[in-house]
Amino acid sequence: MLFLEYDLRVGCSMNDTEWNISVEKIDQPYADQWELMSDFMSLLDMRLYYMYKYHMWVGPENNLQNMIGLAVSRIEFEMNLTKAIDSVVGSNLKNEEIADIEMLNNYFLHRLESTKEQGGALKVLQLMSKFSLDDFSGNCLLLAFAVQLDKKYEKLFAYLQDDITKKLPTAETAIKLFAIPGEVIADYFCYFTSNSPLVKFLLDMDGEADTIFGIKLRLRERIMDYLLGNDDDSLGQGYVELFDENQELHDVYVKDFPFRIITSVTDASNTENAHKDETVLVFITGRKGSGRTFHVKHAVRRKKRRCLFINAKALLESHRAIEEKINEVICESILSNGYLCFTGFEVLLDEEQKKSYSALLSALIENAPYLKGLIFITS
Repeated sequence: MLFLEYDLRVGCSMNDTEWNISVEKIDQPYADQWELMSDFMSLLDMRLYYMYKYHMWVGPENNLQNMIGLAVSRIEFEMNLTKAIDSVVGSNLKNEEIADIEMLNNYFLHRLESTKEQGGALKVLQLMSKFSLDDFSGNCLLLAFAVQLDKKYEKLFAYLQDDITKKLPTAETAIKLFAIPGEVIADYFCYFTSNSPLVKFLLDMDGEADTIFGIKLRLRERIMDYLLGNDDDSLGQGYVELFDENQELHDVYVKDFPFRIITSVTDASNTENAHKDETVLVFITGRKGSGRTFHVKHAVRRKKRRCLFINAKALLESHRAIEEKINEVICESILSNGYLCFTGFEVLLDEEQKKSYSALLSALIENAPYLKGLIFITS
């Protein structure tokens, strides 16, 4: 028997279950992240209830062998065939059930907007803003966060996904939970392609699924740390060094030509005439000890920003594909609101590194929407 507990205070009800939500709070911003997550979990529980209500389970006659994929019964075959042709979201929901979901969803979205308007500095809202997440991808982020906060969801998702090993929600389940009723499931595949912010930056893709449907919604450890406030501003990688405005830095005693040029370029990126969405590459060459990174640090400090210095040689020597490492570095720059500076870039200009050089440039071009501002390169 499955027991679901609800603590909502809005006047929606269905059968013997009453959903309660404090209507008087509808115009109030969320006091903290945990109040926000509490309301989201209420919304999630309602959606899970309806998913459970219309869930087609194969039954116990296989002695649960079907739950681990060791046998296929006739009933299971028919159930999977029915699921395969059921490509429309919420096709079984009644009008009053859709109204219940919309009412609670609108309440939640209204309070989110109130929190944003009041300048709420909640980590989860900052994350949505930094990665430009829309309502659906934002719900996927919150879903993954909720599952890692409350273990009760593991059993619920294992049950609803007909597999005791699937304790995390999959992309398919997320679509069924949060897509707009009546829309086609396939229209939401774009949220789980390799170029989406969810897959590229937020989700842990270790043990990647064979299909988009099977992608598991589990947050990367770095993202969990950010949401929980355990933010050490560190990638834990040997090829990245963070510089922030609090670090000690000697004054510039001679404001020479390179200093003036770099300063003018960085200052110009903040003017009204500068395109907000453009990325400017600042390539600085000079002999060892000529002060290339020193000038970059001063330019960054003038902008009151941080900077991630990426050692190109160490980046190449590190394991994993260069595209994956670049995505990780870009993610960190977004989280820390910092610029990127690739140092020792000459190693990438070597004839033997053509492939890595091309992969790096492709990754930067592909991620241009997330790199609004400046990228420094020293060589």
